[in-house]
Amino acid sequence: MKTKRNIIVKILAASAFICGICAATQNFSAAKETAKSLKEDEILILKSDLAAAKKHGGALQEVNLEERELTKNALKLPFEIYELRLSEDQNTLFGLGDDKGGIVLIDVTEPRALRLAGIFSFPQHEFDPAYIDIAQSKDGKSLFVADPNFGIYKLDLSDRRDIKILARLEARFVNKIELSSDGHTLFAKDFFSTLTAYDVKDDKFTQLAYFIAPSKADKREYDYACAPHRLSEIKELGDLKLLSENELLLASWVGFYVLDISDMDRYRANAAQNSNILKQVRYIAHPHLEIDKMTLSKDGKRVFSSNWSEFGLYDLGENNTVQSSAYYSGAHLNNFKVIEDLNLAYLGKKISEKGEFPSVDLIDFSNKLDPAPIKRYLFPQSLKGVSVESRGEYLFFSYFTKNGAFIGGLDRASLSSAEKSAQSAQMQNKILTEKSLEEKGTIWELPYSKNGFRTVDNIIKSPQGYLLLASADDEYRVSLVALSEQGAELWRKKLNMVSAANMPVAAMDSYVLLDNKILDAKT
Repeated sequence: MKTKRNIIVKILAASAFICGICAATQNFSAAKETAKSLKEDEILILKSDLAAAKKHGGALQEVNLEERELTKNALKLPFEIYELRLSEDQNTLFGLGDDKGGIVLIDVTEPRALRLAGIFSFPQHEFDPAYIDIAQSKDGKSLFVADPNFGIYKLDLSDRRDIKILARLEARFVNKIELSSDGHTLFAKDFFSTLTAYDVKDDKFTQLAYFIAPSKADKREYDYACAPHRLSEIKELGDLKLLSENELLLASWVGFYVLDISDMDRYRANAAQNSNILKQVRYIAHPHLEIDKMTLSKDGKRVFSSNWSEFGLYDLGENNTVQSSAYYSGAHLNNFKVIEDLNLAYLGKKISEKGEFPSVDLIDFSNKLDPAPIKRYLFPQSLKGVSVESRGEYLFFSYFTKNGAFIGGLDRASLSSAEKSAQSAQMQNKILTEKSLEEKGTIWELPYSKNGFRTVDNIIKSPQGYLLLASADDEYRVSLVALSEQGAELWRKKLNMVSAANMPVAAMDSYVLLDNKILDAKT
């Protein structure tokens, strides 16, 4: 199995090389200018969403993003990913899987033609998969990867067709990392709120200092987590982010810690000592602070966060106080993207607790006490969840269907087209619902009674009339049946299957696309 997987990875990497998809890395100053202009474009785009929300009195608008819209610009991936991250130069999307998958690099230089730029695959192992985290260097040439099962890797991205491991540190339970502004120090947090600083400037990991925050996990929970097949069950998460070049913000389950990182050279000079402890500048208490991921406002005074079911906002007070509010999503959040200038955020969600489709919610948090959704993009084809990232006029989505894992991008024009189609369909359904049976009119009786079908698994419109996946009363095999507009049976093909529930069907001239097979309707 391992050999087969390695062969697949090599084939994909070779394909990336043949297609010439490796984009040149831009310098960081140019990347900042690009990011600035894209930000301005995005603000102009999102104003239309705010205007539409006000026009509808703040009511939530729901839009179905059907697979036919997404496949116009979709790229199939080798494994499922749960989070998207945009690179420093805004031209690469990192798709994060678990440690039984790995990381994919997607070239989004031209968003209308997404390209697979590189793959990093973890070695096979006997443990349950665990979520990973990444930190990219400012020049884009290095990527640090934290994996709770394997430890921390430093990867060389100079040739994305052949990603090499420059250094590795064996350290289990590390789940969050952050790189200093100069790229010389890596801060790593484990599941139990222990923060460790490492010198990484010479392609090796040298411990410099540490800080231990109180943790909710007791020894029994720790021993339980250390056993094989337990890492995916740990819920002691938290996060860390740079407040500035001199301060680091650590979120644990009991509050926020601001740590002094202004003099890391002093720790380097005394790296041989095991007693170096990072100095605490502030502690902001908040009992039961449940943070999975977080980002900071531009001024560093506000924290945006997510956990399993909430998008949270924390205003860090000057007197070691914190004010908080939250939007309850009703579903596990994969990730979020904040547009701070407009008080908006995109939330990538899994299937809701009520069984609603995975979605991307656009949240308005201008009212600090009551954040509210103004638009919801539904993904009926997704089996698990959706992750979202934005750049300029484009939204990028990752999702997983029965046909595999995909990443797709839609520009504003495509989104508007999808929204108009969905609104038109909703309008027609509303009109039909309000009409009586006599007003609607009946073309022909239901196929259950007229054609003797026991069940109908699927029905679509075809050039001749309708196509049905159905079972007759006297048989237990599914048949593909063609009906005229008036319900007359044109032909019937028996299929070698008992159930065809949720199987996709499409008509193309005289051909029928059934799942991943093409059938000739004439023969």
